[in-house]
Amino acid sequence: MPQVDEAATDPQQLLQRIERTILDATRWTAFEPNDPSLWTMVQRTVSGVLFSFRERGDLKGERRDEAYFVRCDTSTMTREDIDNGCPIIEVGVAPSQPSRFVTLRIQQTAGKPALER
Repeated sequence: MPQVDEAATDPQQLLQRIERTILDATRWTAFEPNDPSLWTMVQRTVSGVLFSFRERGDLKGERRDEAYFVRCDTSTMTREDIDNGCPIIEVGVAPSQPSRFVTLRIQQTAGKPALER
C-alpha cells in the first residue's frame, strides 16, 4: 500500500493527497475483471488508505463510519461500466477542517484515471 504523505494543513491539499494516494493504491484495478471480488478488494484497499489518514488526525470522527466511507459496487456503477471494466469508487471523507463531509468519485480505466468531486 502506498505511503500516506505528511499531514496536510489545508483542506484542499488534504483532498488532493487522499485522491492521489487512492489512485496510486488502486492503479492495478484497471487490469482486473470488474466483478464483486474486485469490488471487495478495492473497498479494503481504499479503507486501509483512509484508515491511515484518520489515524494521523486528518479525518474526524470517533468511529470509522463517521470519518469516511467507501463504495465500489452496483450502486456506483452502471451495467455498462461493469461490462467495460471500469470500476468506480465512491469515497466520502470528513476532513478535520472544514466541518463538512466531502464525496469523491474515482474511476480507474487502463491508462487514465478520472476524478470527480
